[in-house]
Amino acid sequence: MPKRKRAATPEEPIDSDGPIFWYGVDHKYGAFSQFFPATFTVPKADILGVVGHPVSSPSVEQKEELVTFNRAEQFMMYSKAICFHDPKSAALILRSQSPKEQKSLGRKVENFTDQKWNAVKRQVVELGSTAKFGQNEDLRAMLLGTGDRELIEAAPRDRVWGIGFGEKRARTMTSREKWGQNLLGKALVKARENLRKDEEGLGNKPEQE
Repeated sequence: MPKRKRAATPEEPIDSDGPIFWYGVDHKYGAFSQFFPATFTVPKADILGVVGHPVSSPSVEQKEELVTFNRAEQFMMYSKAICFHDPKSAALILRSQSPKEQKSLGRKVENFTDQKWNAVKRQVVELGSTAKFGQNEDLRAMLLGTGDRELIEAAPRDRVWGIGFGEKRARTMTSREKWGQNLLGKALVKARENLRKDEEGLGNKPEQE
């Protein structure tokens, strides 16, 4: 008698080529969450560059100065503080071990404007995600293991970084017209592309004009 196939669950759809939904650190793909603990470093010069404050002709010391982060949320909020020239908030965020506290501190960054942050925030998360997954072998394998599948943060209350709907509801919708922007999912796809290029030996080659 043939074995009975198990019914698909929201975390384990039958379509293995379809989109991957996740939300929160406890999910099968919880490592995709900004709150997931993962240590990585990013050159300070790269952070300054991505937020619009590039250092002209940086010294060797400036190029080699690394900032260590305990998760992607901390990196994002630290970069936000650097973007708006708020060193006090940046220091507090770096000392914090709690993603909720890091997020709260990021919301209090001085001199903040939506216009300026909206112009750089996606690139900030792409940079942080590439470092996070590139420097942690297990996470790298997980991200690259998703192949070319679409990555979707099913955050019910976030229509910017997520889609504004939970996974169960999203899977029953016949149209994506009401979905949010899913910027985190898109940033992870970009990070996956970056890591794949590195593995192919193309990561450091300049683009042809």
